Amino acid sequence: MDDIRNRRLALGLSQAALAKLMGVNPSTIHLWEHGQRGMTPGIRKRLDALLTALEQGKQPPPPKGVLPHRRQGTLEKMPIIAGFIRAYLLKHHIAPVVSEIERGVGFPVRRTLEVMEQKGLIARSFSDRGYTKGRTIRLTGKELQ
Repeated sequence: MDDIRNRRLALGLSQAALAKLMGVNPSTIHLWEHGQRGMTPGIRKRLDALLTALEQGKQPPPPKGVLPHRRQGTLEKMPIIAGFIRAYLLKHHIAPVVSEIERGVGFPVRRTLEVMEQKGLIARSFSDRGYTKGRTIRLTGKELQ
C-alpha cells in the first residue's frame, strides 16, 4: 500500500485532497495507505485510474459520489455481508470473525451485524483460534427480506 502514499505524495496531494477526489473520508485514505483496510477490486481500479490520470496531466474521472458503504443503508449491506459469510464458510470451513468480514467487504460492519442479529439472521459466538480471537459470525438460515 506504500504505492498509494508514494503516488499521492509525488502528485503533491494531501490525504484530504485525494479523499475528496475519491469521494471517501480522509481516514479511509490513511487506512488504505497503512494496509489497515482492504479495497475491493472496483475501488482499487477507480483509485488507480484517478492517480494515473493525474500523473499523466489529464482530467481525472469525476468522483462517483461516495463509496457504496457510505450511500447504502443497513438493509442494503445485509446481502453483501451474508454473501461474504457464505463464501468464507465454503472456502475455509469455519465461521469468520468480525475483522475478517470487514477486511473482506471493505467497509465497517458492526452496526449492520447488530441489526442482523436482532432480526435473527446471524448468531455470534466467541472463538479463539490461536491466530485470531473474536466473535465468529454464522448465518442462522433465516432468509433476508
